[in-house]
Amino acid sequence: MWKTAFKYVWVIYSVIALLAVLYTALLPEDVVTASVPHCYSVKNFGKPCFMCGSTRSFMAMGDLKIHRAWAFNKIAFMLWIIIVANSLLILKSLITKLKRI
Repeated sequence: MWKTAFKYVWVIYSVIALLAVLYTALLPEDVVTASVPHCYSVKNFGKPCFMCGSTRSFMAMGDLKIHRAWAFNKIAFMLWIIIVANSLLILKSLITKLKRI
């Protein structure tokens, strides 16, 4: 029973993460930057947080500008790769399940 619940949660979170990747990759830069919040740390303390530049990194990866994405935020760069790899795993899992039907 818990395995089924885990799979549902995995799929739900994966879809949300993939939507974030697609959002930053498909929409124009000005639309994306206008819709994301400004960093609390920069606004209140004048110092960037560890996730500063992640939106720009995601947008650069969407444009396949890998060096630029790495320069904006290394964590977001790795997260983008993990999200895409995870999405491919889910797709493979769904295809395998459909073949059994």
